[in-house]
Amino acid sequence: MLGPVLLTLNNSSTVYVPAVTFAAVPQVVAQIELGAAAATLPPFAEGIKPEPRDFRILKSDAADQSQQIAGLGAGEFLVTPENRIAYKIERHFAPDLRADPAQLGGSEKLVGVQGSGDQNSYRVWQRLDPAGGPAQKFLVNDQGVATYLVDRASTARSVIDRTVPR
Repeated sequence: MLGPVLLTLNNSSTVYVPAVTFAAVPQVVAQIELGAAAATLPPFAEGIKPEPRDFRILKSDAADQSQQIAGLGAGEFLVTPENRIAYKIERHFAPDLRADPAQLGGSEKLVGVQGSGDQNSYRVWQRLDPAGGPAQKFLVNDQGVATYLVDRASTARSVIDRTVPR
């Protein structure tokens, strides 16, 4: 009887971390009006985007004092059509991370809350860390591109709140 209970508990603690998530910026940052210069920012053209989906991207470098906006810090940020900063982009792994087809295991679907929003089936990739750390489990799409990092750690739980459904 304990086996099925533990299996259920393990499944419920699994978090599927996409390559990119979006964290809302603090209110003090969201109130900053970037002005007409924001119109020259490049569009954010990656596949996963929060609504309204027509953001531009602002890259802020802590080392470059000419780019500093008070309270912003370093990173990549999404700017709304109203020229306000809405989200900080959080990258969890390279968006072009690809698996060698010979290293792929069986198929797997997302389970739990995230599984209800993504019914796709993915191939499993146990990637050895190039830096010598522990292996990581990824779910990859039909083209071999890593779509999710499978994380059973409780520290990844907060990522669910920032994951934007497809």
